[in-house]
Amino acid sequence: MAKELTIVKVEVGEAPEVMKVEDTLETYQAIVGGELEAVNMGDYYMILNEERIIRDLPLNFSTVAGGFLIEKVQGDVFFISTIGENFASLDKQEIHEIKEMFAEDRNYMKM
Repeated sequence: MAKELTIVKVEVGEAPEVMKVEDTLETYQAIVGGELEAVNMGDYYMILNEERIIRDLPLNFSTVAGGFLIEKVQGDVFFISTIGENFASLDKQEIHEIKEMFAEDRNYMKM
């Protein structure tokens, strides 16, 4: 049986949700609905559907930095930490940081 890891999942139209999931490729692909693309966010990663643009997945949220729109994020995503090249559970500080990025408006992730 695979170990469980703590992630923050952000489904289209929903608030960020802390949850435990099995540490398997199949679980991660089921969350995003396809192949994975990882975006380095510093201490953790945002995992998206690699084909979100060509499949025209629904808008989830927009990333904003310094008041400027950076990117529109489509489809369900999740945030996860790493240790070396392996996925790892988010710690309490990382979870807090991720939730804070959505605190003002669920539709905009402030970076």
